[in-house]
Amino acid sequence: MALEDLAVLTPEKAAIRDKMVHWYEVSAGLVFNKHTCVQGWKDFTSSTAEGCADYHAVFSLLDLMGMVSSPWAHEDFYKGALWTASHDRQGARVLISGLATPSMADIVLEATNPEAKIDVLDVCPTPLLTCQKVFKPEQVERMKFIQRDALVFDGEGVQYDAITTDAFLTRFPEEGRLKVLRKWVKMLKPDGRAVTTWRIGGKQGQKGYGDADDQRIFMENLEKRVRDWGIPMSTFSEMQTIFGLAKAYAEKMHSYSGQTVEQIKTFMKQCFGDVRIEESGWVYDVVLRKYARIIAYDPIKD
Repeated sequence: MALEDLAVLTPEKAAIRDKMVHWYEVSAGLVFNKHTCVQGWKDFTSSTAEGCADYHAVFSLLDLMGMVSSPWAHEDFYKGALWTASHDRQGARVLISGLATPSMADIVLEATNPEAKIDVLDVCPTPLLTCQKVFKPEQVERMKFIQRDALVFDGEGVQYDAITTDAFLTRFPEEGRLKVLRKWVKMLKPDGRAVTTWRIGGKQGQKGYGDADDQRIFMENLEKRVRDWGIPMSTFSEMQTIFGLAKAYAEKMHSYSGQTVEQIKTFMKQCFGDVRIEESGWVYDVVLRKYARIIAYDPIKD
């Protein structure tokens, strides 16, 4: 959906607004709000000295408004790949390897066989608890929540039909990225697959997205979206928190992306025999970007 198309609040987008406000309120009010993502979002610890719940809450707003890199930008890709991975498979199991908001879990729940089990892994308890609170009881029954670091989690004997996550690998430098990938290979069934995305091009090891003008326009777009969508905010301090964390995202978010499609494919082929990549259209994330949509088959076992 084009950014300018989001300005008109249709009934469909009103439903999205109500969902994002609910996710925001749940995350912001979590009992875990004294926890900080020191192992995850290191760049945000100064902004979240009281805990990381505000960060995850704000990211839900940015995510569903189409303001940041999000699995919703690749919704059809994920749903198609995960439907194929889980349907007609008895006892199918999918791992979500890292998430900041419930978005990826929402997509996986809809895409997979209703009998499929879903394990949700993150180093931080905040998004895990948010998922438990925002989804229906019958959806939560399908899910297992695991608070562990993706760098060390090895499945504890479970074998998965699919492992999925959105633009997660580029949160790690190359050594860590390869370590995560090898953990995935260990956890996948021989006919399992990894389904993910990876930002193409740009500066490798980038800290902060775009230049000062891009970041200013991003904040203007956010203010306009909040106004146009009628997003209720109860206090001035709440608004300041939202805009402050959005500004921190644009200025501080650290990504190890920047590779070409061929470089991405070469990296993935260290661990998978068959790597298929399609290029996305433009995705707004402070600046316009394109992503590699990756399905990796034939995990190379030791």
